[in-house]
Amino acid sequence: MCWNIQVSLLAGFWGMGVSLYLARRNYSIRDRWYALFLAAFTSLQFFDAWYWYLKGEDDEIPCTMSNYAISKYLIPPVGQ
Repeated sequence: MCWNIQVSLLAGFWGMGVSLYLARRNYSIRDRWYALFLAAFTSLQFFDAWYWYLKGEDDEIPCTMSNYAISKYLIPPVGQ
């Protein structure tokens, strides 16, 4: 988890940019696999930014349906 929503978004866009570069670079046969691996874990930064957005000025993240869906259906496949 990053420090705030801006850092999460910056890390996410930076990681996706590097993933796109690796996917198009074609330096070695492994470049596309490196890009996919990095993109999978970088996508967690966007989920993190969403949680920062939901949190707002509160101390805790509210329990919403989007929070539930992301935690139950999107994060587990990325983390495995």
